Amino acid sequence: MPSGSVQGEANGATNRRTRRGAWLLAVLWLCALFFAIENRLIAGAGVPAWDARDLHAPNQILLADHARAGRLLFWNPWTQAGSPSFADPQSGTFSPVSVALGAWTGGSARGFMILWLSHWLLGGLGILALAARLGAPPWGALVPAIGWLYCGLYVGQAQHVPILISFSYLPLILLRLDVAAREERWLLPAAQAGALWGLSALSGYPAMTILNPAFAASWVALRWRGSSPMRAGAIALAFGIVGGIVLAPAYTAILHETIGYSDSSGPKTREVAIGSDALDPGAFATFASPHLLAVKLANPRLWPRTDVTMCSLYCGASVLCLALFAAAGGTRSRFRLGLVALAALSAALAVGDATPLRGWLYDLFPPSRFFRHAALFRVYTMFAVVVLAACGTIDLWRALANGDRAPWRRFAVVSAGAALVAIAAFAWVVREAPYSGANARLARLHVVSVWLGIAAFPLVGPALERRRHGLAALALLFMVSSDAVVTHALSPTLFSTHRGLLFAWSGLEGLRSPSLDLTPHGLTRMLETQFGGEPSGMNVALKIATFRGYDSLRNSFHERWLDIPVLVSAALQEERGRPRTWFASEAPEIPLNDEAWQRFAARAEQIQSLPLVLHRRETMLGATSEDAALPDPSTFPAAQPIAAVVERYTPEELAIEVDCPRAGWVLVTDRWARSWRATVDGAEVPVFGGDFLFRAVRVHANVNHVRFRYEPSGYLLLTAVSWSTLAVVAVASGADFLRRRRRF
Repeated sequence: MPSGSVQGEANGATNRRTRRGAWLLAVLWLCALFFAIENRLIAGAGVPAWDARDLHAPNQILLADHARAGRLLFWNPWTQAGSPSFADPQSGTFSPVSVALGAWTGGSARGFMILWLSHWLLGGLGILALAARLGAPPWGALVPAIGWLYCGLYVGQAQHVPILISFSYLPLILLRLDVAAREERWLLPAAQAGALWGLSALSGYPAMTILNPAFAASWVALRWRGSSPMRAGAIALAFGIVGGIVLAPAYTAILHETIGYSDSSGPKTREVAIGSDALDPGAFATFASPHLLAVKLANPRLWPRTDVTMCSLYCGASVLCLALFAAAGGTRSRFRLGLVALAALSAALAVGDATPLRGWLYDLFPPSRFFRHAALFRVYTMFAVVVLAACGTIDLWRALANGDRAPWRRFAVVSAGAALVAIAAFAWVVREAPYSGANARLARLHVVSVWLGIAAFPLVGPALERRRHGLAALALLFMVSSDAVVTHALSPTLFSTHRGLLFAWSGLEGLRSPSLDLTPHGLTRMLETQFGGEPSGMNVALKIATFRGYDSLRNSFHERWLDIPVLVSAALQEERGRPRTWFASEAPEIPLNDEAWQRFAARAEQIQSLPLVLHRRETMLGATSEDAALPDPSTFPAAQPIAAVVERYTPEELAIEVDCPRAGWVLVTDRWARSWRATVDGAEVPVFGGDFLFRAVRVHANVNHVRFRYEPSGYLLLTAVSWSTLAVVAVASGADFLRRRRRF
């Protein structure tokens, strides 16, 4: 072999090792920065805010207790008088990641924190990989990755863990689809993208499960290099089949098991889908500073259309300026123009009924009728900005390598203009708001320093680079990292260091029990539990049964029940010896509608007790018409409390013994759902809906042994198929990686 060839191969190997070392350093930088910023959460010196604390942490703890017991979470008897928690994809019941982590860590706050923070970090690592795919240098990929980790999605909505999970998988999904769209091999990358989409759907937010593939299709269209429509169709088919198989258990459950239990599973009205939590146009000012979330929190009348967690569009001063530079720079491409268009379209959809676009989407794209919170569309705007910023670093890298000053001059103009607008927007919002929010002094220093810093960077960057190679990139990374540190410090929606909350959170391990057996507690049930003085779903972690819980599967009749004290009392057993089982010898069948409820509620207040009415299975499932005949309310009998001996009570089974004075009906104030079955003295009997919410069965006189069993069929098989599909894709991916590595 010629010596030149040997030397060339040696140089190539050295260059590859250098590149790998640079990318490894970028990964380490990102991880070190993230762990340094989140040190208080990691060390237990901070308590997650709102939904993360009161809904998602308790749910993961319960899921982990089931995993340790070798079972999946199906029925949750500790909240809402019983809930089919597995029918909400956000529960993570069918996610192998959530289940495996739960089995490893057990039901603990630590396990939840690992799940939460690892998915958060995954989002940044995904952007790092996607930027590398687009051609960014390691430092150039770090800039958008840091911006994404501390953009308005994470600093505003990190406590909405399923939303975080859905968006954290998005960069990886696009990465694999990009390979399928631009390289000869497409089947495995398309299958990998589908598997990642399905995996994100198993514990992510349903709206994003619908919208992420739509965004991914736009990405493929912008990046498409092939010319064959059949290949594009094959990629879409592979993506859809693999993803559909993986997400099947969760979405079969939400479409099937929630019918008759929850009102939230069906399509939303046009008004709700378009107007609920739409982004107030004034909230676009949040691109200037993360502090404006604190201003909003202190001034609820500011941007009243939008929840504080869904206001922020901040993604870092440097990131936005780089994105504007890429969009307005000399490099024109279909991809960049398409990203600008997607950012604008997403922003227009986020404002809801302020433009007609969200309404058109509702009319023309039926899946969009199943979710609200229009402000979520803004995250796709931030995502497009982050990707454009990666493109901007590519342009700067080339300019540095070629000694070209023209791009730097364009960057200077863009940055100066953005800085002026941002500082003016910040000043305007703070001046108009009566209260400036917490850390106002730090916020003013931050907004001036980050925007003037990036405006000055194009003026000094080339000089820094001439002085020492890589110094300009290091200065930019320092600015972006410092921005992230202060952004986290200014964000009021991530966590709390309140002493009372910290004490309660740290004491969780000592108070909770991993047992799934309710038998020792009988039918004891409280109205609700509080955590840190506020209503909370932490009862699920503590295994305290409540009638009012923190659950996303809402029911309007349940919410109305809570407004009537006599009905609330009938559903509780705060002390032993007070039954929450009821008996009546006769009970009329009535439909489920507003008029029927009004008559039922009026009858309850009239007799100051619990009336007993029945609903057939088909009625509970919504098969009866609204104008069905209603009996006179005076025929609604007053049920009598009847003592029940609890023989066995687990999440999926309730066995009781009741001694009835005569033949009639027994109502148990545990929620009805379509997969409940029942036997009386071993004989199968129909499970009727009772009093709009609960379960009732026909009984005979004297002693009855009543056994309820929750038996949703087919889900273990669907789970096995889903997880097997993920395993096959993972094994094929590993084999492909080893085969490709041997070539080099």
